[in-house]
Amino acid sequence: MNKLESLRQQIAKLETQKVRYKKAKGELREREKRYRSLIQAIPDIIYKIDHGGIFTFVSDAVKQLGYNPKELIGKHFKEIVHPDDFETIASSLVLTKYKGKTTGDANSPKLFDERRTGKRITRNLVVRLLVKNPKGIPEDYHYGEVYSVGQLPSGFLYGTVDSSGKWDI
Repeated sequence: MNKLESLRQQIAKLETQKVRYKKAKGELREREKRYRSLIQAIPDIIYKIDHGGIFTFVSDAVKQLGYNPKELIGKHFKEIVHPDDFETIASSLVLTKYKGKTTGDANSPKLFDERRTGKRITRNLVVRLLVKNPKGIPEDYHYGEVYSVGQLPSGFLYGTVDSSGKWDI
């Protein structure tokens, strides 16, 4: 009898947890919906790229350049950056020049596809973004300024740690 009663209590607890889970899941969906609405309402282009420079999210504001956000998802950010600027902002091309060198905070490179924290954060990075005409061919460019909001520590790329524990690239 004790085992049966114990099982009933466990089932009751699981049912309660199931109800709480469904409620939390619904609240999370609602928050995500509001967050996405807010992001889409901002007139600036908001994007997220993975470690390889591939767009995983692009806000609807990219339409002002002639692109549909869906056409950029899964593509490299070089698709919308002027080729001359790409060479100076792509971590895969820029960081190799700094290997073995100490830059310090003031001289750290400004990168489109790598976010840093603290004094080394990318600020005031101006790039030319390609404007696509209705036929789908990039024809001109628009100056855009990149503001880093979400950052990832980047010292693991061509980095060393000094005696105080600080990363240098």
